[in-house]
Amino acid sequence: MNTQRKWLFILLGIVVVGSMFAEKIIKFYFDWIWFTNHQFDSVFWTIVLSQWGFGLATGLLFFILTCFPLKRIYSRSSHMPVLLSDSVRRELPLLDFLAGNLKNLMFFGPLVLAVMTGLIIGQKWELLQLYSKSVQFGSGDPIFGNDYSFYLFTLPLLNLGKSVLWEILVVLGIGTGIIFFLKQFIYLGPNGILMQVEARRPLSFLAFYFLILLALEFHLQ
Repeated sequence: MNTQRKWLFILLGIVVVGSMFAEKIIKFYFDWIWFTNHQFDSVFWTIVLSQWGFGLATGLLFFILTCFPLKRIYSRSSHMPVLLSDSVRRELPLLDFLAGNLKNLMFFGPLVLAVMTGLIIGQKWELLQLYSKSVQFGSGDPIFGNDYSFYLFTLPLLNLGKSVLWEILVVLGIGTGIIFFLKQFIYLGPNGILMQVEARRPLSFLAFYFLILLALEFHLQ
């Protein structure tokens, strides 16, 4: 039964990823024909390489920064069993499914989200090209002293990167929360809320990450 669930989980991931790439392949073919017929091959390949390069780099970074920390948290809790009562398993089959596939979820969840993020960020290829081809205006704003080109070429790319970092934090928070909930890292005891020793470092890291992003948010504003 566990083997069937594992393969069902893998098949579902393949279908989701395949459906996302199918539209891209069709669009790539028609764009290639149009640009070739109008003799704009160099423009076409500049767009394609920017899209896929930017998207692939972002997706890979997203996967590394989400999958590896979650897998590490899961590995450190491998000695702890999943604590779900039989009644909860019967009434909430989704929790039962998550509990039985927790290890796979910590890999395929970040993988699917990384692919989706890479595809979305790839559509923002213009920001990367504007930044790489930016020129100084030679005139700065009177308040912060930044050259006006910063607000047109650099700041949009920084805001995009900031949004990706926030997304990474959300994924790490959700993944960590699922592990903590299913393995009872934090639970309600007779003297109040108790926390396992293994939970302190991940929570401290998430809190530090949140404060860094909050400082970055205020700085860019």
